[in-house]
Amino acid sequence: MGDCSFPEYADVRKVFLQEQEISGSLSLANLDNLSGILNSGNGRLRVNLHFFHNNSGQRIITGKLRADIEVLCQRCLQPLELAIEDDISLAVIENESDAKYLEANYDPWVCKEPRLSLVDLVGEQLILALPIVSLHSDPNCLEKLEYDLSETENGSDLVDAQTPFEGLRSLIEESTKK
Repeated sequence: MGDCSFPEYADVRKVFLQEQEISGSLSLANLDNLSGILNSGNGRLRVNLHFFHNNSGQRIITGKLRADIEVLCQRCLQPLELAIEDDISLAVIENESDAKYLEANYDPWVCKEPRLSLVDLVGEQLILALPIVSLHSDPNCLEKLEYDLSETENGSDLVDAQTPFEGLRSLIEESTKK
């Protein structure tokens, strides 16, 4: 895979008719749908896509993406670098109802336009490849922040707190007294 820049769009008819292969690097800053997920625009995203028609005449996109990204650890909220690799196996369809005709190993990608947004496609594939929960591999990452859990663990802050059901209990008691 070369380090050439990755095109934002592809002509749908042309890439499948010519069975094109598109490879390159994409700036993480170009991926709008990742703005709330990434901690920074630092990192690299390399993509290789192959466009062809399968034996059934369906428009198929296969390929790989490799990304080095920075997110926040959901335990300690500190930066966490992730290396993501994913295989892409899509079938381009014009309507969602066409998805029922796809072979099980292809995910549907709806495209009604003559232009296929490669940036959106790659962004979605990267989101799907992310782990459900992003955490440092060291479970003691909170301890490294010197975060003191002992105050909340022993319940000292919770002794005087009203539980959600205490208000309900007092209402029931009042209504039964009447």
